[in-house]
Amino acid sequence: MPASRRHLLFPTPEEIKNDQAKAYSDHLPILSTVPLGDGKEPLVTVSLNTLGPSAASGLHDQRAWEDDKGTRIRYKAMAQGLAKAIEIHGVDIIALQECATDLMTTLLQEALGHDWQIMEDDSVGMMTCYHSKRFNLINTELVKANRVRSLTLEDTMNDSMFVDFHNIWGLYNPFSHDMEAQFHKFLQQKKNTGAIVSVMIGDTNSRIAPLHRRVINVTTGVVPLVFNDENGALPGVQIPDYPDGGFYMDASNTIFQLETQPLDYVTGKIVEDNRTKEEMGDYWSEYRMVMCLDSRYQRSCAVDNKTIFEYEDYLKDQTGDQQIIVRFAANCVNEKAVAIRFAVRGNLINYLHKELHQVPGFQFRNVQSTSSQDAGQLFSCVFCPLDKVRLLHQAVLIFQTKEIIKSKGFSFDKQDHDAKIVPLLVDRLNEFTNVEDICDLFKRIGIGYKNNAGSDPDFAKLRHRKHFSLFGEKYRETNDTFKIAQAGIARAKAILAMNDYACSDAENVAYEYVFSCDIHRNKARGTQELNDFHHVMELNS
Repeated sequence: MPASRRHLLFPTPEEIKNDQAKAYSDHLPILSTVPLGDGKEPLVTVSLNTLGPSAASGLHDQRAWEDDKGTRIRYKAMAQGLAKAIEIHGVDIIALQECATDLMTTLLQEALGHDWQIMEDDSVGMMTCYHSKRFNLINTELVKANRVRSLTLEDTMNDSMFVDFHNIWGLYNPFSHDMEAQFHKFLQQKKNTGAIVSVMIGDTNSRIAPLHRRVINVTTGVVPLVFNDENGALPGVQIPDYPDGGFYMDASNTIFQLETQPLDYVTGKIVEDNRTKEEMGDYWSEYRMVMCLDSRYQRSCAVDNKTIFEYEDYLKDQTGDQQIIVRFAANCVNEKAVAIRFAVRGNLINYLHKELHQVPGFQFRNVQSTSSQDAGQLFSCVFCPLDKVRLLHQAVLIFQTKEIIKSKGFSFDKQDHDAKIVPLLVDRLNEFTNVEDICDLFKRIGIGYKNNAGSDPDFAKLRHRKHFSLFGEKYRETNDTFKIAQAGIARAKAILAMNDYACSDAENVAYEYVFSCDIHRNKARGTQELNDFHHVMELNS
């Protein structure tokens, strides 16, 4: 296969011009297996966006690219391929999107046979098919506004348990949070239908990437070529995408992302694209937000020992920007990043761009929302590779610290400003978990390095120790053992940074403040702070 293909199954536009018969769809058929519980027969599904007749296509550079005869030939080949997939993989349910139902229904019924029930939704271009020897239809509903066909099915192979199945052709949005909420809403309907397991699958028009971090080709679609100009691509260049897949909610109401495998349109066989990035050539490195609905995202730390959702709340609290979204992102070869969306091109995103835009791997883009709630709003976004999230958080901490100091009216040009600024730093320093970040903070805000009293760096260090010590003494007088411990650990971190990681000196300071906590009958608090400090030293060893 040509190395320039976005997926082994996707012909290039040049190939299509030479041989129109190679065109099937600009989405791949995807196979998924849904576990229904211990000892239960799993549910096997195939989803495929069939590409509507003469619709904007990732294979053609114009809209009017086929007639009815061409559509019928394409659809017949795909219908027969689906029948072969049923035979090979034991498929139970087929979900089709962007489908001309008047052309496909007869072709599909002929290919599948009369043991299959076919549900047509011509008004939204969707078809949902289930094997009637396994399932009895209990209830069904079309939610036209969301382009979702929902079925409650009785599974005769599994003691007549109820299963909910939702076929979706999502409305496009580059930000994944709206689609996550929509999926969550539909999956939860099983609580009302009596279903044990609920499944939702289709062309989400959002993005889905595997949870693992292996570098593999995750492309399941190609963006219509007519949108190349607005997407910043040259004419004829295929932009890969990964919107196809789904999720299921099990008996414990836990949500899992489905694993998917691409199928050949004609043979129904699994075709994995195992080419390396180098073999793929120009593989398109752009990061995009992905759906983070799987329950494991609620437990997986991303930045500063926080999950993406905890870090989102942290940034909202720090900035007051309630439109911030933090999600994982991926490119078409599953290289992962953390993505942050800001409401406006404000001070923080400007600072992040200034500090990080030249760091390899970071991507900064303005992205327009297509959600009706956002009214076409443009958002400023940063995409940070996972191996560089410490740099991202470091920049956030330093920016916020400088903003706090500025808000108090302090000028970095005044003599002896250190003594006034140090108290402001204590709470901030306790957020830092890396001594290098503290050193960087001192350099950037001028403490200990912009030495107005002289050029002797040792003098600056000694003066700094004094300021932190005096601040600790201030809290010692108030008997506030929590603040005493905080001030002590912050002082110890500062000494650790300024003394080029002299751990013994810093640890002595930490123990001193644990002792002060003991005096005030709060040894447990001090011990916890000391344990946290030891963790910091371990991180830096």
